[in-house]
Amino acid sequence: MKIKRYILFSFIMMHVLMCFSQNPVLDSLKKVVSGDGVDTLKVNTCNALFLQLEFVDPEQAESYLKKALEISKRIGYKKGLAETYTHMGYFEEDMGRYNGAIINYRNALNFGIMINDKKSMAGSYNNIGNVFY
Repeated sequence: MKIKRYILFSFIMMHVLMCFSQNPVLDSLKKVVSGDGVDTLKVNTCNALFLQLEFVDPEQAESYLKKALEISKRIGYKKGLAETYTHMGYFEEDMGRYNGAIINYRNALNFGIMINDKKSMAGSYNNIGNVFY
C-alpha cells in the first residue's frame, strides 16, 4: 500500500513541476523576437522581455537589452532608443553601477527631447533624481 501511495505522490509531483516549467508570456515574447517581422516590434518585445527577466535572469535580460539597442540604432528608432536606454539605466542601477545608470538615463532623456516625448522626459528626470537621492 505504501508503495502505491509513493508512486502516486511521485507522479503528481512530477506532473505539477512540468506544469510550472513553462511560462506562456515569456515563450510568446521569445517567439516574436526570434521570428521575422517588423523591427520596431522586436525592439518593443526585447524591452518587454527585459522587464520579465530583470530580477529572474539578469544575464539573459541584459542580452535582450543589447539586442534592442542594436536594432534601434540600426533602424533609427528613437522612441525605442529612449525606452531601451531607460531600461539599461534600471539594469545598471539594480547592479549598483550608479554612474552607468546616470549615463543611460541621460541618453534616454536626450532621445526623449529629440522626439518631444514629455512623458519620457519626465521619467528620465525622475530616474536621474532617484539615483542622486
